[in-house]
Amino acid sequence: MAARTPNRATKSTGARAPASRRASSKASAASSGRGDGPAKKRRSPTPTNRSYSGSKRRAPGGLLLWVVCGSLVLAAWWMYPVMRTHYLEQRNLASLQAEYASVRSRNDALRKQVERLKTPAGIEEAARESLGLVLKGESAYVVIDPGAGKPGTSTTSASLALPASVTPTSSDPLTTLLDGIFGLAP
Repeated sequence: MAARTPNRATKSTGARAPASRRASSKASAASSGRGDGPAKKRRSPTPTNRSYSGSKRRAPGGLLLWVVCGSLVLAAWWMYPVMRTHYLEQRNLASLQAEYASVRSRNDALRKQVERLKTPAGIEEAARESLGLVLKGESAYVVIDPGAGKPGTSTTSASLALPASVTPTSSDPLTTLLDGIFGLAP
């Protein structure tokens, strides 16, 4: 025990022990585990089983999960009006594009009709159909259809009428889902 006392004294004063003593103490500490006596497994002062501890502890990931979920809900609540407006504008754009295509095809049909009416044969055909005119020496017969006397059944007025409202009809499940989310009537 006397040999150890000077070692402690040198440690407390800050002086270093000779290299041979340090090497022998490190070797003995490494072989025994703790440095004094046979190697024993150290036990932790707190129990490792959480059921024995008095308080419940959460895993650190649980708080992170709540923060992430809360952030997602807050972002969805904040972005919903923007996303709804964007979706409604996209639907409106699709509707207007469909209406534009319909009007464009109607204009093409009217242009063809105007070109046809610029010819002498087209003028004669239009005069015979709409005005009932005949050339000299011809006789005209009028066949009356029982349903023709009703107003609004003229074929020329029906073909030139604009479509009331063109909306794209889609049975796409994604469109149906988004309509439900953004509050559009099915």
